[in-house]
Amino acid sequence: MKQVFIKGETRLYLTKEQNVPESLIFDRQKYEIEKVSQDTYEQLAKLNNFRIVISLYAPSNYAFVNCLYWFDETDLDALDKKVIEGLAEPNDFKFAIATHFGTTFCPKCLDRWRSLAGRAYGFTNDFDGETVLIPHLVRYCPNCGTSFGQYPVFKLFNQLEDDDVYKHYRELIKQQRKQNQENQNDFPLDNE
Repeated sequence: MKQVFIKGETRLYLTKEQNVPESLIFDRQKYEIEKVSQDTYEQLAKLNNFRIVISLYAPSNYAFVNCLYWFDETDLDALDKKVIEGLAEPNDFKFAIATHFGTTFCPKCLDRWRSLAGRAYGFTNDFDGETVLIPHLVRYCPNCGTSFGQYPVFKLFNQLEDDDVYKHYRELIKQQRKQNQENQNDFPLDNE
């Protein structure tokens, strides 16, 4: 794990072979690190275009795990070497998109996937003021075709099975949608 300067902030960069520790001491302060499951590592190990960085928040003594996702042909093995040797420059991260490993769900069918999605904690994806077309966004639900909306999703992994809590949630949403539909029928538009 090496300190790097990425998008205006100091981060801790992990090479592909490194796993996220449970805690660490940095600048004489102990940080508890967001938990990362074995499933997450297994999903990320299948990708060649990402690296994990840790974002530290001194006032809270807590650290977030973010994934940098490259959509271009950057040689990340060469970047790992540059980072280890202390030669990495901010320009090496120019086309890295800050993502967070989490869960994406469809607002219509409510199916869920593990995913790499945008708006990672403590990052901006401004590409130093350049406008960049990102061709690899997942814009629509693979099951029903509904848009995921404005929240950028870069990669979908495995679809999640419904546990009892989520099954109950699905039923509540269906009931709410049915009630909303019935209420709309009770109040016809003025031109009807």
